[in-house]
Amino acid sequence: MNNGKISAFISFLRTFVFTIGFVVVLPPIMGTSGIWASITAAAVLTLFVSIFFALKYREHYLGREAMAI
Repeated sequence: MNNGKISAFISFLRTFVFTIGFVVVLPPIMGTSGIWASITAAAVLTLFVSIFFALKYREHYLGREAMAI
């Protein structure tokens, strides 16, 4: 997104917060499969966070002309 702070924040969330959080939460619920599912769940949650930031800063990235559409 050409924004170091947001990119670092998203990367930190995916690598540490979401992945470790899901590794702790999902195995008691799903068993061993929860460990593997935690990576997918972290990626999906990261997608939603990325979409949130893209929409929040869309004016900066798309310009005002694109906002009129």
